[in-house]
This record gives sequence, structure tokens and C-alpha cells, in this order.
Amino acid sequence: MLRLTPRFVRRALIPASHFIFLAGIGFSSAIFYCGKPFHIKPATVSVLMSPLHNPQGYGIAIAATALTALLLIRTVLFSYQRLRRKGPKLALIGAVMSAFGLSALLAIAALSPFTRIDSWPHIILAHTALIGICAGIFCHLVAARATLLPLLAHCGFLVVLFYLYVAWRFFANHTLLTSLTSLECVFCLDCAVGFWALAKLLERHWKEAKVEVSKRP
Repeated sequence: MLRLTPRFVRRALIPASHFIFLAGIGFSSAIFYCGKPFHIKPATVSVLMSPLHNPQGYGIAIAATALTALLLIRTVLFSYQRLRRKGPKLALIGAVMSAFGLSALLAIAALSPFTRIDSWPHIILAHTALIGICAGIFCHLVAARATLLPLLAHCGFLVVLFYLYVAWRFFANHTLLTSLTSLECVFCLDCAVGFWALAKLLERHWKEAKVEVSKRP
């Protein structure tokens, strides 16, 4: 089995997971818009994974989402293993929150052919995925002693997600700012930056630990 290092996670695993997701969603979107006028607002991930709205391309979106979730599960497990000595409680809470979020993402992918995108199971799973993944990254960043800027960014995004869970009618979809597609784009960017920053911190801790070991008599 390939032995993971913080550098490999940062330079290969995290970029690969997000590339697979973006490529899959991109191909699915191309099929969805075939013969239609382009407008970014209707192209939410849920719509692209729906056989009702995207009968030719929903399988690509589902496969990309599921594979991305599986790769990120490995990333979260690696982060937990590295952080459990520095902050065992926060590392465990972050791993559990991320597990809930990524499991919800897998459930969305598995159930998309059989559920409507406006059904309560789908909506609850979507909120669980968004909040769980973001909260898990936040806890692991705190455990890794991240700087104030990424912590504030994730904390602010979490506040927005909790607000939108209560005030979900905010998504009138009349403008790009209030569309679900915009939130999903921001969320993907937040996750990519968060996972990358966490892996960068773990890589720095790993190098420091190697230096300390080399200085021992």
C-alpha cells in the first residue's frame, strides 16, 4: 500500500480529488446545456445529478461526486492520524464531522437517481454535507494551529451555512449572488483552500519533527 506523506496529500491527493470533481461536473454540464441557452444559475450539482433534469449526463456527475468523496475520506483519515497527538479531541471531532459530511455526499450520489432534488431527504443531506465538511476542516485547522486568517474564513463560511439552513428561502435564484450555484462554487473553493492549507501545515509539522529526530544523539 502506498504510504501517504503530507507532501503527497497536498500535491497529489487533494488536487486529484478536486480535479475529478470539476472535470466530471464540467462534462455533465456540457451535456446538460447541449441545445440550451447557457446560464450558470440552473446548473447546481443536484440538478446535474438528477436523471429528470439531466438524463444523459447525470451518471458522470454522480460518479465524479462519489469518487471525490472517497478520496477526501482518505485525506481526512490521514489528517486525523497526524493530528491526534497534538489535539486528540479536536482531531476526533473534526474527523467525525467530516465523516458525516462526506457520508452525506456519498448518500446524495447514491440516492440521486431515486429522489427529487426538492425532497426533504435530499435537502437535509445537502446541508449535512456542506456543514459537516466545512466544520471538520475548521476543527482540524484549529488542531493544527493554523493562523487567524484561514480560521476566520472558515468560521465565517460556517456562520453563513447555518444561516442558510434556517433561511433557505434566501435562494430566490433570481440573481447570481442568491443562486445555489454560487454557494456551491464558493464551497468548493473553500474546501480546496482549507484542505490544501491543512496539508501544508501538516507538512511543516512533519518537517519540524524530522529535524528534531535528526538532532537527537
